[in-house]
Order: sequence, then structure tokens, then C-alpha cells
Amino acid sequence: MRTIKAEERSREIKESTRRAYNRVAGDYDRWYWSKRAQRLRSRLTDIVVGRVAKELYTRRQRGRGEVRGEILDVGCGSGHLVPKLSTLGRYTGLDIAENMVSYCRSRYGDYEGKFVVGDAEDMPFGEGEFDCVICFWTFHHFPDPEVALREMWRVLKPGGFTVIATFGSCGVNPFPRIGDWISSKYWGFQTRRYSKAEMLEMLQKCGFRRIEGKIIGEERLLRLLGINFIIVSGTKGLQRGGRNRRERMEGSTGGRSARPGDEKKGKGG
Repeated sequence: MRTIKAEERSREIKESTRRAYNRVAGDYDRWYWSKRAQRLRSRLTDIVVGRVAKELYTRRQRGRGEVRGEILDVGCGSGHLVPKLSTLGRYTGLDIAENMVSYCRSRYGDYEGKFVVGDAEDMPFGEGEFDCVICFWTFHHFPDPEVALREMWRVLKPGGFTVIATFGSCGVNPFPRIGDWISSKYWGFQTRRYSKAEMLEMLQKCGFRRIEGKIIGEERLLRLLGINFIIVSGTKGLQRGGRNRRERMEGSTGGRSARPGDEKKGKGG
């Protein structure tokens, strides 16, 4: 259980992030992404989209997915993934900043998909709605990342998968910390960086299986600046047996739809 102080801090971070992205919504791509950063984003995008395409194809081959699966983009921002992801399935974008959502609706109105205002740690979707959940360059903003991961797990169909691209830890290099401080001080962006081991451990703790991770940041300039990015993925296990996992967990949680970790919370209490 989180303390009242932790809950208040979480709300403060979310509100700060919401205000920050609302301010830059219309100019985000032009203002934030330099040519070098755009090349890096394109590279990360190709890796993520390639992984999504491969997993959706595998699910269809095994008879577990539709021809056009349901894809959720958590923290969709200005919607730069829309053109590619919408060719792979039915796209839904979620963002906490309403101005970003409005911008996406006006910019990508011709694409098949929808955009929703919402919190990654309390998503406005039912259990098991999506074949794939993407979180691209947003995870580092979440004040309680394990809550967000459990929500991703909850909204996935059995056998569905998530792919997350986020900032990696910077070790002792001061440059990323200076940049994070400036972003927080003047623009309101809150940033947390994780090692690959930390990301993989959180995925496992939150119920994901077939977990993989990759570090991007071999370029000389990125190494000098202490900047790297992590791409991790995991799968929600298939439910087999008489009573499935959901029924067993509902039986121990008063009938509500449970998230991974609820069994542990119920012990000893």
C-alpha cells in the first residue's frame, strides 16, 4: 500500500507532466526533436514496430490473434507511431494530456483508430481488450511504474504482449542528470531512468513472461553523454486449466478483476 504522502506525490508528478505536454502539444515534434534526435527516434521506432509486426504475425499463425489485432499506444504523445502501427492493427492512443489527444485527433483523423484521454496507471479499458500494448518514450514519466505495468498486463488478452522503449540509467555520467534537472525545473517533465536489469525485474514481478531486453546507445556521442535507451518486451501468459487465473484471483479478491501481485497483498492480511 502506498502512503498518503506517496499518493500525493504521484498526483503532483502526473499533473506536472500533463501541464507540460499540454503546453507543447502543437509544437512538440518541431520544438523537441533535433535532426539527430529524429534519426534516433526513427531507429527506435523501426525496432519497436518490427517487434510488434513479428509478434502479431506469430499470434495469427498460432490462431490466437485476429487479422488486424488491437494495439494500444500508452502515452501516444503527438502520435508519431500512428502511421506505422495503424497498418498492423486497430490503433488506440492513450495520453494524459488532453491537448496532445486533441492534436492527434485533428492530425490523424484519416487513419483508422481512436485517441483517448487517460492515466496509464488507471486505464479506462476493460480487462483483456488488446493484443499488444506499446509504451514508447513515456515510461520514464510514470511516478509508479509497477502500477502502470500491472495495468498493461490487465488490458492485454491472454498471450498478448507489451513492448516498452524508455531511457536507460546513466551510471555516474552527470550529463543526463543535468538534462533531467533542467527539464524538471523549467518545463515540468519528471524523468526516471532504469537499468535493463531493473526493467526486466519489474516486468517479471508484474506477471509478464518471455521477457527480453535490449540496450540502444552504441553511438560515440551517446556514450560520451551517458545516454542510452532500453527496449524491453514481455508476454501475458495463456490461461489454462479448469478455473483460469482470472477466476481464481476473483475468488480471492471479492469478485473484482485482479492484477498481478494481488495474491501477495492478500497473504498475511
